[in-house]
Amino acid sequence: MIIVDVKGGLCDRMQVLDSAFGLARDLNRPVCVPWLINSALGARFDQLFEVNKLTHEFRYFNHPDHVQEFISSRSPSIVFRRTFPWSWESTIEFRDQFQDLEKLRSHQVIVVRSYERFYANKEQFSDFIPKSHLQTKIADIVAKFGNTVGVHIRRTDNAAAARDSRTEHFLKMMDNISNEVDNFFVATDDPHEEAFLRDRFRVVTHQKRSLDRSTVEALEDAVIDLYCLAATRQLIGSHGSSFTHVAAQLYGIPLRKAGYRHHLTWAGF
Repeated sequence: MIIVDVKGGLCDRMQVLDSAFGLARDLNRPVCVPWLINSALGARFDQLFEVNKLTHEFRYFNHPDHVQEFISSRSPSIVFRRTFPWSWESTIEFRDQFQDLEKLRSHQVIVVRSYERFYANKEQFSDFIPKSHLQTKIADIVAKFGNTVGVHIRRTDNAAAARDSRTEHFLKMMDNISNEVDNFFVATDDPHEEAFLRDRFRVVTHQKRSLDRSTVEALEDAVIDLYCLAATRQLIGSHGSSFTHVAAQLYGIPLRKAGYRHHLTWAGF
């Protein structure tokens, strides 16, 4: 069994779980996810994604101590921890631990504690299918797309994104291509940014019911935004945001980060 101890927001968890699902396929092991419902993510996995075809087990908890008690009760034989602070070297060192599959098979209960992707999944994000009512809303919005560029502006809880991907960076990049595209799909946690861009560009958005991530409505809206961004032709995203990265990774669309000159494609590991 692989037990995944993952915290953070929606896309942090999606990246970690996608890695775990890929590792589980290669090891032919089941996955167990003690899913913490908290202020960063106030919805269960099965409220956002279909689970009928999944063989993985989800347990839901409202306190981190209960998560750790559950994990301890499974008597893990080895625990892999991805710790702060982040660096590329430490990321590589952490991922390297999962390359020796024969060694991993010798452990009955593997616990992985991570906040980022740690293993390549050949069927990337294939296990993440939005609930049917969310798929309907996604399809309605995507029907308005043509040559559409996605724009993801992260503000309220991400200091790196606010500092390094400023509004003027987005404006410049959007101005440079506005005559070449049909419209922009804008996803942001700041209504003022959305209103500002609406006044300048042809913009499609999804009307949020809530920006409080402790609510199911806010997480459903986040899934809608995420898959709509992924359905655009290319993405202008925010530095340091896993939401930006996953939106580009879902269908392998080109990504440019506002405030950065280099061009990235997040199609895989």
